[in-house]
Amino acid sequence: SVHDNIAFPLKIRKVPKGEIRERVRNIAELLKIGELLSRRPGELSGGQRQRVALGRAMVREPNVFLMDEPLSNLDAKLRMHMRGELKKLHRKLGVTTIYVTHDQAEAMSISKRIAIIHQGVLQQVGSPKEVYDHPANAFVGGFIGSPSMNMWGGEIVEEDGKLKIETSFFRCPLPPDLKENANSRVTLGVRPEDVTIVEGKEPDAIKAKVDIIEPMGRELFVTLTVEDATVEMVTPSDRHLSIGDKLKIRFKKGKLHIFEGKSL
Repeated sequence: SVHDNIAFPLKIRKVPKGEIRERVRNIAELLKIGELLSRRPGELSGGQRQRVALGRAMVREPNVFLMDEPLSNLDAKLRMHMRGELKKLHRKLGVTTIYVTHDQAEAMSISKRIAIIHQGVLQQVGSPKEVYDHPANAFVGGFIGSPSMNMWGGEIVEEDGKLKIETSFFRCPLPPDLKENANSRVTLGVRPEDVTIVEGKEPDAIKAKVDIIEPMGRELFVTLTVEDATVEMVTPSDRHLSIGDKLKIRFKKGKLHIFEGKSL
């Protein structure tokens, strides 16, 4: 039964029966599975089984929880519900939890701090906001965020004592503290939400053509063609755009990322 499943770690430790009953009951109430204690695992839904597995871990009263993709086998709706439940449990229990996932949206929504590992190498550690706003390298920039960050090859050049970055379609002045990177090849990154449409005249605006429009409820995911490059943009859904439209765009100030060098 579910009761026996949760109680098993305590029975192995030879915890007194009365204490086992009390601890199982408390955990079941916390996880809202009290009415399931007499059922067999085969009679449970995926979400209920997930909570039973959590209960079996929690009843031991550990100092640390290690969860290895605990929601990977659930459907999307139940997965979102369980994310919220896990956050509530963490607030109630206050137990350090190490949560392993390949889903960057899941990591961003659940965690207080994220450690991003690629091919066995730690890339960055920080809060969700820190890794989103200030990715340590191109891998982190491309992995965190949906749709993914735009990235183009470029070069930092110095002319008349002034620095600027140049790509095939874009150039922008840079601060002097990046002088150590002069004449080096870099990757320029811009998040799609930091691409905006220019209304009226603006001297540094970039000419673009609408190639693909994907309605996503409150937003539109728009793919633009700019000379020989592609630019992804996120814009409000009340913006009236059509395939083939020609428009002008710019990148928000302070939102450029330079990889293989320092970030702006």
